[in-house]
Amino acid sequence: MSGCSTACKRSSRRKLESMLLLPVHCYAHTLNLVLSDSASVDVQVISLFNDLEALYVLFSKTQRIHDLFEAVQLEENLKVLSLKRLNTVLWHSRELCLKVLLSRYDCILSVLETVALDSLIDGNPRKTSIGLLKQIQTKQFLATAYLFREIFASTGPLSRYLQRVDVDFGKALGMVESAIDELNELRKQPELIIRYVEQKHDSPSIKTMLGGFIIHGYFGLWTLIVKSLGMMLAVAAGLSLGKEGPLVHVACCCGNVFAKLFPKYRKNEAKKREVLSAASAAGVSVAFGAPIGGVLFSLEEVSYYFPMKTLWRSFFCAMVAAVTLKYMNPYGTGKLVLFYVKYTTPWKVFELVPFTLLGVFGVSFF
Repeated sequence: MSGCSTACKRSSRRKLESMLLLPVHCYAHTLNLVLSDSASVDVQVISLFNDLEALYVLFSKTQRIHDLFEAVQLEENLKVLSLKRLNTVLWHSRELCLKVLLSRYDCILSVLETVALDSLIDGNPRKTSIGLLKQIQTKQFLATAYLFREIFASTGPLSRYLQRVDVDFGKALGMVESAIDELNELRKQPELIIRYVEQKHDSPSIKTMLGGFIIHGYFGLWTLIVKSLGMMLAVAAGLSLGKEGPLVHVACCCGNVFAKLFPKYRKNEAKKREVLSAASAAGVSVAFGAPIGGVLFSLEEVSYYFPMKTLWRSFFCAMVAAVTLKYMNPYGTGKLVLFYVKYTTPWKVFELVPFTLLGVFGVSFF
């Protein structure tokens, strides 16, 4: 009898608890289903998540590519992340996968480029890498990815809050209204997404080459000869032309021509791009007599992939270029540049204070 009574008590307690429980998870699940259904009707969105799934399959199924992805992240002193598998029902899985893609975008490009150019990798992995390398660098892909990053930033906290046990529906309603307002503002400000895309995609030809695209003859020997002669004739004619772009182009041509003399660089496009990054730094160093500025130019403006070893090699290359220019003394003044500031009075000690504060504020805001 006692056992039967205990069973009845348990059954009654379960019925009572089921009546008191609120279907909290249903609201979050409904939100996720609405977002998933909305994302399944647009071609660009479908293509985005199909490419993310293809990246996951490529990086997870091929051990060599998986190890290469980890090695690239470690070389950049980054936390090792792995691409997440997509789930058609769980909206959060899309958010996680997209987050890894955007945070490790340059590393993924480097891996795909290495696999695409590696003749030792045959079959589907190499073909898939070539296709994905072209696809994830298109403006449509980047625009859609950044758009959904903003959508996830608005809807993600709401979805996670609705899954909590102690959910406050008054606060949840306020979060819903806030998410709707943020999405409406995003719709009214498409320039936000355009700016993100332009930062990643829009670039001059040298940046395009360093990003993995091949423009045949752009850094060739004939280009070097014609560019050099054209620069000399333009200066002799007294034309007012900038020298940064031409000198960077000439330096990259020299780097490309000399790289072809060594099999290590001639057969490896990734290594060749490291040489071009150092060459672009040397070009700016010669143009302005600023080797550190040349390294920063190569790091921030033209290079998609810039590991630590390339940083030091680029700095050494830029220093050698500046020292060579100093000894050549082309202007007959002993200066690295044609126009320079001549100081008549030395600097004062109190000037160190504002410059120190400027450096502190610069690092803080950076």
